[in-house]
Amino acid sequence: MSGVTGNFAELRELRRRLATLPATNAQIARRAAPEVSRAFLADFDTQRSPYGNPWRPGKRGPITLRKSGAPRDGIRFVPIGTRLRCSLGVSYARYHIFRGLLPRGGAPLPAAWDKAIRDTSLAVLDEHMAGRH
Repeated sequence: MSGVTGNFAELRELRRRLATLPATNAQIARRAAPEVSRAFLADFDTQRSPYGNPWRPGKRGPITLRKSGAPRDGIRFVPIGTRLRCSLGVSYARYHIFRGLLPRGGAPLPAAWDKAIRDTSLAVLDEHMAGRH
């Protein structure tokens, strides 16, 4: 009879960590939110969409969204469970933000956002699997 050998304690620990893996998604969202916010604001400051396109002019000419600073200062991404949501500090910003400054449903994430989420995910997963969570 051939027996299976190995470190079963390590295997049990790996199984335990894998079982708690879904909870890490919320941690990834919490840690990625500020990074995505920074990437968004960097584009906002250059008046470009997250895809690098210049802001489209409004009906009355160029859109600056920077006179009072309120739209910029109020925009941030916040974690809601395992997802990120764009929170607007002023209600009128939504008319401008949704005119191409945020990805539409089904669109690929902007490269900077994707990188921030991917890098955060890898760091959190490494910590989780190493038992440092």
